[in-house]
Amino acid sequence: MKETLSNINNLKPINPEYEKNQQKLKFREKYNNREKMQFEYGEFEYIDIYPEKQTGQDIFVATGTPWSWDLMEDFIFSVQNAGHRVMAIEHTGHMANNSDKYDPKIQRPAAINAFFEKKHLKNPIIIAHSMGFMDVARKGSDDISGIIALNPAGLSKNSPLSHSLRSIKNIETALFPKSAEENESKYYKKLLKDFIKQSPSKSMKEIIDIGKTDIRDELKNFKNMPIITFRNTDDTIVPPSNSFNDNFRKLESGGNHLGPFIHEDQTQTVIKAIKEIEQKTK
Repeated sequence: MKETLSNINNLKPINPEYEKNQQKLKFREKYNNREKMQFEYGEFEYIDIYPEKQTGQDIFVATGTPWSWDLMEDFIFSVQNAGHRVMAIEHTGHMANNSDKYDPKIQRPAAINAFFEKKHLKNPIIIAHSMGFMDVARKGSDDISGIIALNPAGLSKNSPLSHSLRSIKNIETALFPKSAEENESKYYKKLLKDFIKQSPSKSMKEIIDIGKTDIRDELKNFKNMPIITFRNTDDTIVPPSNSFNDNFRKLESGGNHLGPFIHEDQTQTVIKAIKEIEQKTK
């Protein structure tokens, strides 16, 4: 018996990298288990992933156009691994896209509200990227405890997006500069092209039309809510000067429009911002 106990005491701890890989495998199982929800404009897919032990508030991720949550797998994993239930809905390609009915300014906020209602969500923290911030502003503030806005669009009296983004080629150039890692660049280009292929004219129209919208008046309803904005200084989709509001706490880092989803250090900055909002809303 003593020998057995001695052997146990001499066992080395599990390799942290191995443990993280096992956690990632479990996460991916949940991540790929996507469910569908009906609402008044059609149908959307969603994910609702619980951590092994929840220690923080629920998190809802509001994606921008044309981004899919496939772009955010590592980001969502890190947030979930920090003790948060993480939810997101997939707008792209699932809602009614009849040209007579399709209006993302109405449908996207309506989809978020439908999800909140059916899931009975109580005051989650929202992480809103790019035009996803505009969806949240239109959604309303009644059932939100705070917002972390990543390179948010809609905060400028001028076009919230760069005027140069008037073609697929220009959008690709802005998102994927030559300095980007080759493999990384190819991956995100594919995600963008997959979106565009679904309906090129609708996709471009959605990007450009939403990008011309100024939502500052709609933010007046959020004046008593903690909002933290994070911008990437090399962002050419939503220029840094267009993504800040004097009333919000501000964070910034280098990198382009997708920075928080690509760089782990920026993901960790977002997780710290979550903790900051949790402290303020206790």
